[in-house]
Amino acid sequence: MVGACATGLVSTLLLLAALPWLGSCGARPAASAGQAVTLEGEVIDPQCYFTHGGRGLAHRSCALYCARGGQDLAFLNRVGDRVIPIVAGRHGENPNDSLYRWAGHPVIVSGALFEKRGSRALRVDAIRFARSNAPPPALDSTTVDGAPGVPAAESVEADPLLHRADGSRVR
Repeated sequence: MVGACATGLVSTLLLLAALPWLGSCGARPAASAGQAVTLEGEVIDPQCYFTHGGRGLAHRSCALYCARGGQDLAFLNRVGDRVIPIVAGRHGENPNDSLYRWAGHPVIVSGALFEKRGSRALRVDAIRFARSNAPPPALDSTTVDGAPGVPAAESVEADPLLHRADGSRVR
């Protein structure tokens, strides 16, 4: 009988020790964890981009094929042509799920840029199609790779074409 009580006590203690970790697993990272950015570029399949230059609408169907097969999508920043890996908004989510419709299109994204030991990753919180016939947007003080970004998120969010990464409209 004592052995069963001890086993139950150990199980309870292990569960209590794991609760803080389990509670934070699905939580969105704190806003201060990354630099708020708004960038213009393209959602790409990095395998095709690096191995044979595949990008744009002409390469969209191949990018979708590769992404649905397990290749992570990435963001090609228009300024500097820097490829930035895309991370999910929550632990356990597939970042590709919210980005398929945007692959190959010129887009403007808002989100958080994370840097660690010289590497970067982008969390996409909102996305919209870039206007191909509009003049280049006014630049602000946001910099990535030493080059100015596009207008701050406040001006982008006022746009009725702005969508969250999951495709829902921001109102």
